[in-house]
Amino acid sequence: MNWWEYAVKQQEWAAAGYVVLMYVARGWWESEGEVTAAGPLEVDDARRVLDTVETRASDWHADPSRIATAGVSYGGGLAVLTAAADSRVTAAVSLSGWGNINRALAGQGAPNLFWYEVLKLSGSPWVGMGRLSKSVSPHFRAILAGNRSEEVVGWCRTRSPEAHLQDLCGGGRATPVLLSNNAEDRLFAPDAALLYRQALHGAGCRVETMIHEGIHAMAELPGMLGFSDAVATSSPLWSRVLAFLDANLKPGAAPPPPPPPALSFQLRQPEASVFKNYVPVYLDFDSWPSPRVQPSSYRLRGDALAPPQARDVAAPSPPPKAEECTRRLAYGPDTGFSGGVPLLSPFVSAAAGVQIKSYRRAINSSSAALFVAPPQAAPLRVCGIPNATFHASSSMDRFQLAARVFSMAPNGELELLSFGARDVWHRGPDPPCLRPDGITDERGTPRGLVGPPRRYLRPDDVRDNWDVPAGGAGEVVVRMAALCTDVPAGNAVALGLSLHDPTRAAANSDVALRVDVGCCGASALWLPVVGASGGAAL
Repeated sequence: MNWWEYAVKQQEWAAAGYVVLMYVARGWWESEGEVTAAGPLEVDDARRVLDTVETRASDWHADPSRIATAGVSYGGGLAVLTAAADSRVTAAVSLSGWGNINRALAGQGAPNLFWYEVLKLSGSPWVGMGRLSKSVSPHFRAILAGNRSEEVVGWCRTRSPEAHLQDLCGGGRATPVLLSNNAEDRLFAPDAALLYRQALHGAGCRVETMIHEGIHAMAELPGMLGFSDAVATSSPLWSRVLAFLDANLKPGAAPPPPPPPALSFQLRQPEASVFKNYVPVYLDFDSWPSPRVQPSSYRLRGDALAPPQARDVAAPSPPPKAEECTRRLAYGPDTGFSGGVPLLSPFVSAAAGVQIKSYRRAINSSSAALFVAPPQAAPLRVCGIPNATFHASSSMDRFQLAARVFSMAPNGELELLSFGARDVWHRGPDPPCLRPDGITDERGTPRGLVGPPRRYLRPDDVRDNWDVPAGGAGEVVVRMAALCTDVPAGNAVALGLSLHDPTRAAANSDVALRVDVGCCGASALWLPVVGASGGAAL
């Protein structure tokens, strides 16, 4: 980032006894070179910065055996990639960073069009922030188009910290990592952050995770400007970062504090606003997944969501019955569901407490469906990643299912809590191999793809091997963004379903597309309920 973006933190951490060295990554602002999207060249640059630290350590009175890398957004991803590449790094801090670049750009196979354009614009010389290498855009376009050649998958893996877990966590390293992401971030989404956390933890790294309210980098920005305790809310983020550095770079310097929670998740509060004084509430979990959170199923029955039943958590989906309900959806962009204005609406939601809302009476019953549970007799606290499982049958080989969870007021007002989309398609034949003018390396050199077709690979979290012929039926799981919120008493949990999310590229925009969803109990919404015992509310 530019030098001034970390200037405040440099001063604060220097005053706390650290030697703080900041550099501007290649291609950004006044730095030379071109942006290659956190590729090997950027990581090599970071390692040369570590060389400088070692060379100058005695002059700076620094201990080169205790080095941490830290950054926000692009810098957060680079911080962990550098730690994986260089064992001189003993701890890493990733704030609003990513673990899997494919999941960010096309999670569940559904291309993230808005953020693709934002990333292109940020690296454009017209904006003046950076200079994007010509090698990057073809790879981005390939990801969005569903291209899974070995070349594209390898390009993504190189830039994804989750692909370097053995280097980061194995061999006795167990590198401590602090992850912080934001609940309204539509690029590096909170569900992806929790999956990232699980990957690190499972590989042996020591991980602390925080999820805050706000859009991309919103929780970090006040502290970067020196306003951590001066804005309407006092965020614990930067004090937690400093405590993490102290614990891992200054062991024994002070009495050890109690172990930090594995996950701190900020609760969405109706009164939350930067224009009001309020105290943010975080739910702390000593482990994650937590035994305090249990999946509770709301099964589709006609147009309703059947409320959870005791011990339904592990109940298998019953086979569909032909005589019971099937809900047919037609493709159409006009669903009646509002996703708000990209970037602006999530910001207003987090900053001013103005939530994104739709209305039951406005739902287009041809292209969308709404399933509603009975009103809550008591508040329901949901914290974690919601999932929806659908027993579906499509008239065509490729389609998208977009799911939304709402809190519905008695007047039919639908407050958006979370959403997600998944593309489904048959694998089909391997596509023609890409030509050299399409994919190049970081230096612009063709990668020599002329020759036999490359193997068409399946991405890790995309259901593109749906072995069901057109007209047949199968199961489709849609993961939604992680959340931590309360559904108040009197409101009802509602599930919205359509064949297109406007923030994603349509998998199939043919107006003849039809998808049938079973409403006989085989399809269900699964909510992570705090304090649940087989589905009981708080």
